[in-house]
Amino acid sequence: MYPRCCTEEVMSGISNVKKLGICGNEDDYVFFQESRFFNNFFHLHQLETLSFKVNRYLIRDENSLLNIPSAKSFPATLKKLKLIETGLSWEDLNIIGELRNLEVLKLKYDACRGDEWHPIEEGFAWLKVLQLVRDRLKYWKATSDNFPILE
Repeated sequence: MYPRCCTEEVMSGISNVKKLGICGNEDDYVFFQESRFFNNFFHLHQLETLSFKVNRYLIRDENSLLNIPSAKSFPATLKKLKLIETGLSWEDLNIIGELRNLEVLKLKYDACRGDEWHPIEEGFAWLKVLQLVRDRLKYWKATSDNFPILE
């Protein structure tokens, strides 16, 4: 689905969807940047798998293309999240780390910018699978409080 289709009307019409992929192109840059982009995700009461793909050429500055306001922006039922070329900062993952039912997180092709990641304490409490593909991470400071059940 294109980001411009994530309207209240469309999202409430697909409220029973369990798997959703959102892929942006150049025309969608403004939709990703608007904070209201995530406002209608609460309609997806059964969503378990969510994928965001953004083409790298859309990232026009040092700021992230996605603007994730809070963990409450995601449905509580979300178990799997894939981010591809999203250009988030590693600090933005702290919001994702608050998702209580998230079991699988896949970060691919510069999903996050920067070379250091300091996950928040007690973040990613239920995460079982973490996949990092082609990122620039060089330093990852995790403690025993992070990723307690990672397999």
